[in-house]
Amino acid sequence: MKRFVAALAFASLSTTFFSFRCASESDGGTDGGTHAQDTHVGEQGSGTSDVRFIDGGVDAMTKDTEDGSGRNSDAGTDAEPGQDSSDRGEIPDHDSGDADTVGDSSYDGGFTDVGKGCVPNCPADDMVPVPDGTFQMGCNVLVDQACYSDEYPYHAAHVPTFMIDRYEVTVSDYKLCVNFGVCTDADSGEGCNFDVLDREDHPVNCVDWSQARVFCTWVGKRLPSETEWEKAARGSDGRRYPWGNEFVDCDHAVWCDDDSNEPTSCGCGNGGTMPVGSKPLGESPYGAADMCGNVWEWTEDDYHDTYTDSPADGSPWVESPRGLERVARGGSWSSTYGGILRVTSRNGVAPDHFGHFLGFRCVAGP
Repeated sequence: MKRFVAALAFASLSTTFFSFRCASESDGGTDGGTHAQDTHVGEQGSGTSDVRFIDGGVDAMTKDTEDGSGRNSDAGTDAEPGQDSSDRGEIPDHDSGDADTVGDSSYDGGFTDVGKGCVPNCPADDMVPVPDGTFQMGCNVLVDQACYSDEYPYHAAHVPTFMIDRYEVTVSDYKLCVNFGVCTDADSGEGCNFDVLDREDHPVNCVDWSQARVFCTWVGKRLPSETEWEKAARGSDGRRYPWGNEFVDCDHAVWCDDDSNEPTSCGCGNGGTMPVGSKPLGESPYGAADMCGNVWEWTEDDYHDTYTDSPADGSPWVESPRGLERVARGGSWSSTYGGILRVTSRNGVAPDHFGHFLGFRCVAGP
């Protein structure tokens, strides 16, 4: 069976703060069949890494900080849809760096009022409600042949009412937090939006899990659980994409719809991200934009390779101590395999990893 190989790595100075969402398919078939170039990244300081699928096709390169202490990821292999997720790459033994000690306390439900540390400098608050209810989570192999094994079992999950940001957190929003002295700068490497002119309304990218988490706390919110993210993206009717079951295209999502793997051809010809909300036809049933494409989004959950024993109440699935990886959802502008953009597609990413494909949005309780 054909395998897909992708290499991608980024580096930066370590951060002690807390820190976000998406994925893709290249033809109209239910299993894509040609590209799975999003890769899974490894842990800081381990010297090895696991690769699953985080957007490596356009960016097959490795970057390190000058002193060699930066956050790193290396190449690995990815399995075709339907294969055991353990075949996507060897899972290494990781060192448990500072990023894994963040958030070790037990989950408190996330519905307490933590207050807005941003007052009076808060960014505009544009959120949409997701109503209380039960939905089917995961991939239904009877209707979707692009399932990976980590999308099983297909199961019912109840999610209490919550609010989710309509858009991914923008560069402009994130800079407010930086200017307030709470958030640390997003990385400014190749493909990063933070220091690029005219990108204020693009999603902030090149941030790690801790940085995303700090921002959400600053605005009185939190990162979504993986269950909340999927409910907000697909609604309750079991659809494959936020807009329905129609295959992904550039009318609905910012992704790489070109097989050439040329950077300028991805992002629907934009060569990167696009302003948030650029694809209104791709909104979810609740009105959340860019749930698939533009940037992958961090969630609160630790990554597990199946849903067996997962919470059924909408809360994050976290370990004590925290696991080696967090879940990112939704695919990005450089995703070339449409199956990764499905609402059930999952990605395990080391919490200290960052890249031009990674961003986030926040949620709040009732």
